[in-house]
This record gives sequence, structure tokens and C-alpha cells, in this order.
Amino acid sequence: MNLILDAGNTCIKAFIFSNNDIKNRFIFNYSNFIENLNKNTVGYNFEHIFIMGLTNIHKYLQGFDFDIFGKNTIFFDKYTKIPIENCYATPNTLGQDRIAAAVGASVIFPNCNVLIIDAGTCITFDYLDKGRKFLGGSISPGLKMRAKAMNYYTSALPQINLDDIDVLPKIANSTQLALQNGVVVGVINEIEGYINKIDEIFDDAKIILTGGDTVFLAKRLKNMIFAEPNLVAIGLNKILAYNVKTI
Repeated sequence: MNLILDAGNTCIKAFIFSNNDIKNRFIFNYSNFIENLNKNTVGYNFEHIFIMGLTNIHKYLQGFDFDIFGKNTIFFDKYTKIPIENCYATPNTLGQDRIAAAVGASVIFPNCNVLIIDAGTCITFDYLDKGRKFLGGSISPGLKMRAKAMNYYTSALPQINLDDIDVLPKIANSTQLALQNGVVVGVINEIEGYINKIDEIFDDAKIILTGGDTVFLAKRLKNMIFAEPNLVAIGLNKILAYNVKTI
């Protein structure tokens, strides 16, 4: 068994892997992270622990003894070996989540060209070719960021809730619906635009959608895509296995 910890900006995701299979997953707040981690991992004997997000999580781990789980704890940093080739021009600025998602894509679609769409706080569009080369991509604001920006940068537009959206009208007849339309339809059109142009970059490309807004967006997209909310965790588990074998 391996424990994967993905420490993001607002929460920590924990995944328990047995080989390549996710046996359990949890989401913890930072305020009660250690307490809940202990409670939910009682009885497990982890061979390795792999942690992404050292800057976010470090202060919560001070004085914490990982030996109660196992002896091998690895932090994902710029020195960590990865099983794909990073062709990014500025590799030190590349987010670890984008690397992990690309590695996860190589696990799900080996030897394939892949467009990886990660819809979270930001939406990233990244390209991995069939030779396992990470080529880079694009970054744009996510759903909630767009909604918050229109409220923050204006004096009259309200903050909108995207969670209560069922079906959006083709023509919005209220400010609330117009804002929801602008955010959701704008993101959908952006994603479908990337998908429609993928043939100009790759032949026979696979498309993976992941991130916190995977379920929300997948049912609204017309294009056929493979949705995998746990893509980053799958990639982190692969990176862990790669490093354990090469140590």
C-alpha cells in the first residue's frame, strides 16, 4: 500500500493505492489534517508516502512522525525523476500538478498523443505526445475564478453561484442568468475549441478531462472525452513507483 498526499491551495487530497488501484480517497481541511489523517489510515501499513505540495503542507507536518505508517516518505520537488520527458522551456515554473496529470495520461493512454484538460481553479490545456514528451499548453481562468472576477472588478454585478445550474437558456433574460451563461458557456466553448483544433497538432489524439469541475463540465460537453477526476493522483502514484525503482 502507498499513501499519496496532494496538498492544494485549500485542501489536502489523500489517496490509498494498492499497486495501481485506488482503494480509498479522502479530502481534508488543513485545520484538522493530521487528526483526520490518523483517524482514516488506522490499520494501514504503507510502504511509501509521496507528498506533492511541500510549500503548502510543510508547516502542518513539523514534528509529525511518519514512521507510524512506514519508513519511506518522498516529497515531490524539482529533483524528483519523472517517467516522461519535460520539454517545457521553463521547467522550474511548471506546476507539479500539470506534470503529474501528464504522467497520469501516459498511464491511461500509453504511446498516444493526448490533450489533457485540467479544470480546477485554473483550466490548463496540456499536450503529451506519443513519445511521452510533455510539450506544454495553455492556462486560463477556471469557472469560479471567472465568476468571482466579474463581481470583484465591477460595482454592479453580483456574485453568482454555479452549483445550482441545471439547464442554461440559449438567451439569458436576467443578469443572474447572463452571468452564468457567460461563465459556463464561455468555458465550454473554449474547451470545445481546443478539442476541435487538436487535429492540427496531433493525429488520433486522446482527450482527458480532469480536475474539480470534471463532472460539472463533462455532462455539458458535446465532444467525446475520457473523464478521470483522479488523473493527478494516478500520475503521482506512477512517479512514486518510478522513483522507488530507480533509487
